[in-house]
Amino acid sequence: MTSTVTSAPPAFPLVREDPLLPPADYVAWREEAPARQVTLQDGSMAWVVLRHAEVRQVLEDPTISRDPSVPYFPKVRAGQTFNRNDVLLNHMDPPLHGRFRKMLAPWFTLKRISALRGEIQATVDETIDRLLTLEKPVNFHREFSLVIPSKVICRFLGIDYEHHHDFERLSAVATSASATPEEFGAAVKELMGIVASIVDEQVDNPGDGIVGVLATKYKNGEITREQALSHVHVLIVGGHETTAHTISQGMLLLWRNPDVLERLREHPEDWVKAINEMLRIHSVADGTMTRVTTAEIDLGGVTVPANQGIIPVMTPANFDPRAWENPTKFDIDRETTNHVSLGGGIHSCLGQNLARAELELAFETLVRRVPTLELAVPEEEVVFTRDGFVYGVRDMPVTW
Repeated sequence: MTSTVTSAPPAFPLVREDPLLPPADYVAWREEAPARQVTLQDGSMAWVVLRHAEVRQVLEDPTISRDPSVPYFPKVRAGQTFNRNDVLLNHMDPPLHGRFRKMLAPWFTLKRISALRGEIQATVDETIDRLLTLEKPVNFHREFSLVIPSKVICRFLGIDYEHHHDFERLSAVATSASATPEEFGAAVKELMGIVASIVDEQVDNPGDGIVGVLATKYKNGEITREQALSHVHVLIVGGHETTAHTISQGMLLLWRNPDVLERLREHPEDWVKAINEMLRIHSVADGTMTRVTTAEIDLGGVTVPANQGIIPVMTPANFDPRAWENPTKFDIDRETTNHVSLGGGIHSCLGQNLARAELELAFETLVRRVPTLELAVPEEEVVFTRDGFVYGVRDMPVTW
């Protein structure tokens, strides 16, 4: 009598062999099927969605939930303990989601962000002025890419920039899939402690940013203290970490494609298109769009039962040849507005107008003012996070 040994589904998340391309296994999985089961770090199972059409289907399906309180919600990172569906916009379902989205959305309208472009430009210019005074080689990610979104989000929130070192240090751990449960928990606890002190200070003396608004709403009993703290926390982390990685990886992409870089120098009006394409290629927050099914769904012929963890994965979807011809090419003339790097449906990125403005002004100004900027080391010596959750740069020496 023989027995059959069934192997567990493959591990998720995986790291990229090339920082600007999906992991090879993700590509292989995508070509086998639009969705498949994987094993998460805690040993639980979930479904990953890999093709562009099916990823958009999941993102836009209002019956698929982001409720982390259910036991089958997929926890991509070991040590992740958040299990509330009533404190944070990212994990709220309708109708509560609509209430909080409506409360925060006016701060991120195109009109409001357009009015801030002068301030963002001043921040970019100040950052370049300082960069040019530093001894070379310079860690571009720390001294440029992180500085701009950190300063902008602090101003936007109405908090002192003096906190930025702690924000950057703790956000790097909180967004890392390779952090141990103890490291992750300690980073979140410390960051929430800083956030609590900031919000509490503005309960009676509100500033002119989002923190002041949330603190006032908490004081008036419109929201809870935990809701106020959680939203400030996620705006701090989301407001600088992914934008900074996009700037650093964007420069790598431009150096790999000098013809595109030269075109953008000569035609700066094309930066809007270039940034759309960068967002598609970078797919920085690869494993963050976690969800759960509330009913059986069909994904391109793959049946996913109800009550299953489900994770739409950005990189294989954004490089899906069914959606884009020659998807590995950096083509700023292609139609890329349908990529999934900014999410989709009711949970699409709230701060995307702000991020686009920062990216456009940062790249255009840097390329114009420092035309000789280049890597000071071979690309293989650039230090990446390489942990498969939020992907990006940590150390990128440059010179000019």
